[in-house]
Amino acid sequence: MQTPRLEVDLSCIAHNVRELVNLYTSRGINVTGVTKGACAEPRIARVYLNNGIKMLADSRLENLQKLRAAGIQAPFLLLRLPALSQVDEVVQLAQLSLNSELATIRRLSEAALRYGLVHKVILMVELGDLREGIMADEVLDVARQVLPLKGVRLVGLGTNLFCFGGVQPDDQKMHQLSALADEIERSLGTGLEIVSGGSSINYHWVMSTQDVGRINNLRCGESLLVGGLTLEMRGIPGLCYKAFRLVAEVIESKIKPSMPWGTIGLDGFGNLPHYEDRGDIRRVILNVGRQDIFLTTLFPEIDIEVLAASSDHLLLDAKQVDLKVGDEVGLYLDYNPVMLAMTSPYIHKVFLHEEEAA
Repeated sequence: MQTPRLEVDLSCIAHNVRELVNLYTSRGINVTGVTKGACAEPRIARVYLNNGIKMLADSRLENLQKLRAAGIQAPFLLLRLPALSQVDEVVQLAQLSLNSELATIRRLSEAALRYGLVHKVILMVELGDLREGIMADEVLDVARQVLPLKGVRLVGLGTNLFCFGGVQPDDQKMHQLSALADEIERSLGTGLEIVSGGSSINYHWVMSTQDVGRINNLRCGESLLVGGLTLEMRGIPGLCYKAFRLVAEVIESKIKPSMPWGTIGLDGFGNLPHYEDRGDIRRVILNVGRQDIFLTTLFPEIDIEVLAASSDHLLLDAKQVDLKVGDEVGLYLDYNPVMLAMTSPYIHKVFLHEEEAA
């Protein structure tokens, strides 16, 4: 078969979706299925919807258009804050969007009116991770200004944690978001349908808290696709971590020194490399590189070690494995490598167990 290729086990993803939907539903929380990690692959979107998810989300309008063109029927949420230059496309492709700028919401209002639409708005609240969000003491005033706008409807609050600052969800932050939702409803006399507490990273909080408060939505992708493997490098119990298997081909296998020789400067990526002297080793090159995958969190099926990668080559220490030119090597991928591999046009995608995932 063609290499490099990414084998996607759809039954594995379906299992994760069912397990998490059941778990979160038992706590009164809906799961919005994030498709960006799979480059909005329609087959994966259908697995989400067929196994209990009701709403899909992506950061890129191109991906929402891809889902629409594939005939996917579901409400779409735009995750990345809308750009002023794209408000027309936003209201046509997404029923909802996350927002933190009043100027953008006003432009969404104007665009929605042009097309005879009502676009739903979720206000993002800054709770310390320092990515997007309105400062907590300003949220009520922004909500007050959004409510009179025609063409848009304020439907909820949300927050983002972990992705930039590594800040973890906890009772204090989730209760603060809940309290803000209560304050808006009490002060402005409006109901909020959605209080979105975050993403896959909220799993440990959900499992430990006694009270989820107003939190009734999580935007999940990583835990659905790879079982939450990056949550402090331990996966969610009972989930499948092996939905994405990268298969690459050996294009060189030779006994070579483990240490380069000559004058050492910066490498091709601007880093000053450090090497461990292991003596002579079997150095193997696979036909995949940084243009296709994120180098960390690759899990080989056999006892070999990933050493490094250039743009087009993945370098291994084969240890005691006698890999030969033409052999195939399988590696399971975590979320970040999956995102790049699914996006790369140079990696052939193969979808497995589609009928079992329906």
